[in-house]
Amino acid sequence: MKQIIRLITIVLLLSLIGIACAAVAKLQETDKKFKGVELPEKYLDDFNKEVGKLQYANLFRSKKDDITNSDGKIRIDQQGSFSRGDKKKKFKVYNLQAQTNGKSSNTVAHVEVFDTIDAKTKADQDEVLSLAKQAFTKSKDTGKLFQVVPN
Repeated sequence: MKQIIRLITIVLLLSLIGIACAAVAKLQETDKKFKGVELPEKYLDDFNKEVGKLQYANLFRSKKDDITNSDGKIRIDQQGSFSRGDKKKKFKVYNLQAQTNGKSSNTVAHVEVFDTIDAKTKADQDEVLSLAKQAFTKSKDTGKLFQVVPN
């Protein structure tokens, strides 16, 4: 009997740990291709540098501008936000794009981040930031829009 109680206690504790460690967000690939260009090899270092400079707070900025203050051949722009959902439950989606700098800028990666992600702790925010960085890389590699959405 003691072994059964001990086993039940262990299972309950493990399930509580699993709930506490549940991810707040996930990466979602879409079928939507964006009108962009393949990133030239000579721009790859600048792309990686800009993705590395991303900060959590900048994912949710309303101001349309270069959110990484780029100084190279690539910048990451906040292209604005838009609403999704129905009348009762609207939410905001932030539209981020990695683009080439120069006279004619071209999109090389496209990411959307949903504001319904409940990232209250530093660990949760780090998770969301990590997913956004992964999304930029996957988008660059596939030419598809990636989204960081609530889990």
